[in-house]
Amino acid sequence: MRQVIELVQGFPEGHSHFFLARRGADAKLLLTRTILAEKINMKTPAHPSSEFEPPISNYAARILKALRRIIRAVDIDSKKLNQQHLVTGPQMVCLDCLYKYGAMTQSELAHRVDLGMSTITGIIDRLEARGRVTRTRSATDRRRIYVELTADGRRQATAPALLQQRLATALSELPATEQNCMAQTLEQIVELLDAAHLDASRNLFPEAHIIENGEHS
Repeated sequence: MRQVIELVQGFPEGHSHFFLARRGADAKLLLTRTILAEKINMKTPAHPSSEFEPPISNYAARILKALRRIIRAVDIDSKKLNQQHLVTGPQMVCLDCLYKYGAMTQSELAHRVDLGMSTITGIIDRLEARGRVTRTRSATDRRRIYVELTADGRRQATAPALLQQRLATALSELPATEQNCMAQTLEQIVELLDAAHLDASRNLFPEAHIIENGEHS
């Protein structure tokens, strides 16, 4: 117990009287948990609850709500796209790219839209089955197969504006310093969530639309 009292003497005000009120192993356990909490930048309340859950500040609540709204906006936009135009987010991204840049190979398309080859193959298979794209073998190099929009695919590509396009347009109207500030803040949130190592494309659509071997129907 003496060791616990000595350790507590240098602890922030608001914590020490709480630990000194405990005895033996119970006090040691409380102290250990609180030190661990401090090490991962969690502020322990002056009167910790039995679960030792740190309180959510007003700033944290605002950030969490904002993140949740972003997730919901992406999900709602994707569902609306599917219901109104019978096309998924990943399909629309590919149609838009082919409309802007013309016929290209699947590998070129995968690079331009920032999606994996297995995913692109699944997307093109479905678009071709629905008559929105065609695959044509090159006359000069039979190994190269080009993907090109059909007339129906062109009509589809110009119908809806993608959520990420609307966001990009809105961001472009802001000063560069403000855009940079937003980018740095979001990147810092990614770091705080320990998610910087996760692979991600720049496209905004629910992850449920993408599977390892292609796209969901």
